[in-house]
Amino acid sequence: MDRRSIAAEGALMSNTFSRRSVLKGSAAVAAGSLAGLRLFDAVAPAAASSASSRSAERQPNILFIIVDETRFPSVFPAGINTAGEFLAAHMPNVHELWKHGVKFRHHYSAGVACSPGRAAIVTGLYPHQTWMLQTRKGSGGLGPPAPSLKREFPTYGKILREAGYETPYVGKWHLSDSNLPNGDPIPNYLQEYGFEGLTQPDVVGVNGDGYRYDGQIAQVAADWLSKRRADQGPFCLTVGLVNAHDREYFWGG
Repeated sequence: MDRRSIAAEGALMSNTFSRRSVLKGSAAVAAGSLAGLRLFDAVAPAAASSASSRSAERQPNILFIIVDETRFPSVFPAGINTAGEFLAAHMPNVHELWKHGVKFRHHYSAGVACSPGRAAIVTGLYPHQTWMLQTRKGSGGLGPPAPSLKREFPTYGKILREAGYETPYVGKWHLSDSNLPNGDPIPNYLQEYGFEGLTQPDVVGVNGDGYRYDGQIAQVAADWLSKRRADQGPFCLTVGLVNAHDREYFWGG
């Protein structure tokens, strides 16, 4: 990795994953702003249960892939009438996640811009509640930066930790500063948000970040999964990809 170092631990497990298998499935969970709210409802009772009750019932592992600029299919070409048919015909690998993953059939996007949308997914709160009202900007004449996501807000990472989950986070974050004023990375800067891991620098989606680095992010996630043993307890691995954010960089527009 030439730009990022991500802490990941674990030993080999029987199933292996490839970068391609992670990337091909990325779009299936793009429009999940309500996922945070539903996830809180599902996990909060488990967080309140005792350690003995948690060990008595196997908790599912979660792979949560967040991407930019991708929506639920709603306009179809001739001969296709449903989202399932569209995915099967044009995005077969995403269709596999569609068939076997968790689907939210009644949902809307609480924030369509980059940082507000991700904040809504991570916290389950509206942008006006978190003050994440616009995309965070960097230096270089782009204007003053938008506020960072406050560490005091709930996140699905915090709640899953209470339920006994390990919560690694790989890739794009774009909700707070990940560097000190002198430019050095902040060690474990996601810990207070309920996640583990370090991706430096944060790939926020400028200058073709997704086109250049999504493959590396996916490979780190695949490596982490391949080293994970089944007896290590439940995990929620979040993979933050940039694309289809960089569509303007694709050949042919």
